[in-house]
Amino acid sequence: MNDTTPQMEDVAKFYDSFCSKLVDDYAFGNRRIEQAIRFALSSLPSDAASVLDVGFGLGWSAQEMLRHNASVLIKGIDLSQSLATTASKLCPSPRAKFVRQDVLRWVPEAGEKYDAVLMLDVYEHIPAEARRLFNEKLKSVIHPGSVILLTCPSPAHQNYLREHNPSGLQPVDEDITKKIAGELAKDVGLEVIKFSSQSVWNDCDYNHIVIAAREYSPPEQRDIRIQTVEERRDLLEENLKLRVHAPGVSSAVRDASRVCVATPNSNAYSETFISKHIQDLPFDVFVLHGDMLPPSKNSRWERRCRRILFRALRKMGGIKVQVNWEKRVRIRWLKENRIELVLAEYGPTACTLMSAAKEANIPIVAHFHGFDAYRHDIVEQHEAKYPQLFKQVAGVVAVSKHMFTQLRQLGCEKDKLHYIAYSVGPEFSEKPITQRPSRRFLAVGRFVGKKAPDLTIRAFALFSQKHPDVKLEMVGDGPLLEECQQLACELGVEDNVIFHGAKASDWISEKMSDSLAFVQHSLRPKDGDSEGTPVAILEAQASGVPVIATIHAGISDVVVDGVTGKLTPERDVTAMADSMDKIASLTDQDMLRMRQDARERWISYFSEKDTIDKLASLITSVLQAR
Repeated sequence: MNDTTPQMEDVAKFYDSFCSKLVDDYAFGNRRIEQAIRFALSSLPSDAASVLDVGFGLGWSAQEMLRHNASVLIKGIDLSQSLATTASKLCPSPRAKFVRQDVLRWVPEAGEKYDAVLMLDVYEHIPAEARRLFNEKLKSVIHPGSVILLTCPSPAHQNYLREHNPSGLQPVDEDITKKIAGELAKDVGLEVIKFSSQSVWNDCDYNHIVIAAREYSPPEQRDIRIQTVEERRDLLEENLKLRVHAPGVSSAVRDASRVCVATPNSNAYSETFISKHIQDLPFDVFVLHGDMLPPSKNSRWERRCRRILFRALRKMGGIKVQVNWEKRVRIRWLKENRIELVLAEYGPTACTLMSAAKEANIPIVAHFHGFDAYRHDIVEQHEAKYPQLFKQVAGVVAVSKHMFTQLRQLGCEKDKLHYIAYSVGPEFSEKPITQRPSRRFLAVGRFVGKKAPDLTIRAFALFSQKHPDVKLEMVGDGPLLEECQQLACELGVEDNVIFHGAKASDWISEKMSDSLAFVQHSLRPKDGDSEGTPVAILEAQASGVPVIATIHAGISDVVVDGVTGKLTPERDVTAMADSMDKIASLTDQDMLRMRQDARERWISYFSEKDTIDKLASLITSVLQAR
């Protein structure tokens, strides 16, 4: 292999970490994989008794072959031990065997022969210089009547990824042309019988290839049904003890108390703190999201019928009839799943569920997060409901000391209130502290009123008059982004303020650890909205990065002024510029001390384990008191 080819150990690590992505594809569907499996099933000879599945992933293709062929025997080989273990559990058939094997070091056993070889999105991941060796191995395990079935992205699709989405490529991702398929066929003594362009996401972005003897004829066409996502999720629960709630968010099926985590938005899984509750709480977790109605087993059709029913109920009896029907559905779901406690994310969510929970005799813990305790319209909308909620709930969680006081003022009894701050994952605290960081400030967050990104830019513009070498890099998007970009130009700092847009957590983690400081000018806007405890500030302190921020909500719970960062009054741009100057002017020794103090404070008071343990302890105490 040449010097640019990744080492196979590194490639193996990549595929070990790829398992969660494949679980998402399996649980929620992936058009490319489903088309590839249908192609394999429709092209596989009906009398094939043995199949070699190269790069089997989760064993999805093997699972479907076993369903459609009552006698076939399958051997799967894959570079990842994690995938081999997972596939063996997900597809626990005596007719299937999954082993970890580097195909470039694979030595077939004497007499090992297969009627078919399956390579679904695999051949492009074999380095070009290793193909001839791999082809020779394939030739040794087939016979003249064997068939080789391949799917792979078209060169046009690969080029598109290289130019527009390089993160969609894998460590080795070669172009597979018709010529290369012909070379494979020639090396194994067969012919290319079919080379068919398919349109999955875009026109002609994948190719399906059949390599066989000239006499090959495809099986008689028949209707091929693969398992539905609901059937596959049931298998994940039954065989892997894994309950998948949303892409990237799953929880272990545990022999433990059954807790429902209720979250208001279908996309709320992007909120780290909620996904951590789902994944890490030591209970058997079920999820309600969106409209707080149970997930539909019949997918789109039932959801469509549900919407039609809602409209009909509104016409027949008004909103009261609809609300009563929704409550009955929730009660039935809570009882059918034997839910023992509801953790309601956000106050309005708890209000929506409190009637059903009360009738089902299930306690609620209401977890407030920010706007639900502060924003004027939300508080006014729930003026009558919040007092009822505070009377019924078994516990109320506030994520800052300021919110604790605010909820007391809204009528919650002190004995029911629990201060449990947010935390962040180890990806921010595992990196060594950077002793001499780059000359840049980092701001991460939505471009919205309560984060006042415009005031951060104004403060930086004042600061940059004295420190023109320092950059301000801003990560995120939102309604104020364009306005802030124009402001940077008006203030003459457009070359020093860099707008990155939204970025993934691992990208932010790398950028964060090497930043001079994290900056955020949070404030309470006219609508009363407020932060809880900003997660990005916790990420900065966990990274050992000083924070320059305002005295707002839970920020002062985390940042100690003059010790782990600098705090200024809200809307005081001059004071923030002065704080930026003080941080940028620190000696190397003082900078290192502040960075170490930031990390130590996070470890002592805001570790992820400590936060989850506190919430789990609260839930356990409520369950024990029932």
